[in-house]
Amino acid sequence: MYWPGRAYWPGTTSSSRMLFWSNCSLDRTRAAIGLLIVLTLVGCGSEGGATGAPPASTGSVTIAVVTSGVRIDPDGYELTVGPASRFIGTNEVVQFSGIPVGTHPVTLSGAELNCAESDPRLASVTVQSNAPAQAQMDIECGYLVFVANHGSDDISVISTVTQSVVAMIEPGGVSAGLRITPNGERLYFGNLFRRVSHKVDAVSTTTFEIVAEVPVTHPILDIAISPDGAFGYALEPLQPSGGRIEVFDVLENTLVASIHVGGSPKKVVLTGDGRWTYVTEQVVDRLRELDMATYESSRATAIEAPLAVALSSDGSLVYVSRFFREDVLALQRSNFGIRAQASLGFIASDLQLSPDHRSRSAACVWH
Repeated sequence: MYWPGRAYWPGTTSSSRMLFWSNCSLDRTRAAIGLLIVLTLVGCGSEGGATGAPPASTGSVTIAVVTSGVRIDPDGYELTVGPASRFIGTNEVVQFSGIPVGTHPVTLSGAELNCAESDPRLASVTVQSNAPAQAQMDIECGYLVFVANHGSDDISVISTVTQSVVAMIEPGGVSAGLRITPNGERLYFGNLFRRVSHKVDAVSTTTFEIVAEVPVTHPILDIAISPDGAFGYALEPLQPSGGRIEVFDVLENTLVASIHVGGSPKKVVLTGDGRWTYVTEQVVDRLRELDMATYESSRATAIEAPLAVALSSDGSLVYVSRFFREDVLALQRSNFGIRAQASLGFIASDLQLSPDHRSRSAACVWH
């Protein structure tokens, strides 16, 4: 068969020519399909399918928070790693996923003022896509120390962990006789000089705001709180006839009794059971013992210019600093006999003893 317009190889029959043409057409068709497949694959490769997946742009980090010390914050903290934040307990491990690769700052918030991160601090963490990051943050909790600043009429709150001032209390007068309730929730103090009125203030040890006031008639030099936290004893030294101890109900913040003491009393301290109170009466050179069951004086002993007073943890010894002698006497509480004497070389305005009875501290007022 001869088809016009088609090219034939010389020497071929019509049937062979037809077969040749058919084979050529089939080959061209297969070539076109193959070219289409190649182009399709190349197109997919240009979108990342054939050249391999791109590297991951995120990773994970696991952080353990370990808290130690005293008065540990029970509410936990908020931990932030780069753009992500999570709540975490005081001793807990938490994992952050989907964090962008790179170095991110690590911050902790929500901790109480008596708690702080220990050195070395965890300032940042580096996140990688091929290896989960791990880190630990150590938190130490300690005590808060309250210091009355007579020059600026305020109270500094100092952390024993950071050894720095973490807050200020401004009561509006010269504060004295700072005492914390046994449960640690309130700080009571008096005011030596106040232009309008005299009172005993109670401040929350959490918010540092005044939460209660007890009105009194004269300036307050020292305060004691009963061991059960039920009563407070405010020492008024500037009475014409000597001085008074104003007894107030801590729950109601009202005065319930008034105890007369001798000339110019300086300090007051209670025994561990709250039954007996000891007051230094400086002008009349006397240490007085009061029975808190009857609010009456039970006995007294002569001591030259007594100033500060403290009791041993077992209640067997009474420590008294002397103004002119610049020393401290240790007295047997049973008979007021002198057990020991320590020369200081300065006047101790206050005395504090450790609970284990092994160490004492004295506040120097004049050197």
